[in-house]
Amino acid sequence: MGDFARARTQRLEYKSQLATADEPRRGDLDGRGNLTQGGLAEFCEFFLRACVDQVEFMEGLLEPAEMLRRMEIWSEEEIRAKRIPRGSWPLLREAVVAGEFARGQASQLTGYEIRQARTVLMR
Repeated sequence: MGDFARARTQRLEYKSQLATADEPRRGDLDGRGNLTQGGLAEFCEFFLRACVDQVEFMEGLLEPAEMLRRMEIWSEEEIRAKRIPRGSWPLLREAVVAGEFARGQASQLTGYEIRQARTVLMR
C-alpha cells in the first residue's frame, strides 16, 4: 500500500476509532462515566500503533545511523565550495550529537586558536 493510501486509511480508521471511544458504556462494568472505557482503550491502542508506525517511517527516511556520515560528506563539499569555513564539521557534529555546546568549546572542537574558532562558529 502506498503512503497516500495508507495515510487515507489511517485517517478513516482514526475517525472510526475516535467515534468508538465516544460510544455509551457497554454495560455496568465498562467505565464509570457515560462513555465506554473499552472504546477508549481501543482508541488508545490504535493511536499508539499509529505513533510507532510514524516513528519507524521517519527512521527509515532519515536513517539516523547514516545521518552523521551524510552530514560530514555534505560539510566537506561545502568547505571545498567555500560556502562554509574549514573547521565547521566538528562544530556541526557536536551540535547534532550533544544538542548544544558552550561557545568556549569552539576552540577545543576545531583545534583552532580562540579568535579563529569563534570566526568559524559565527559563520
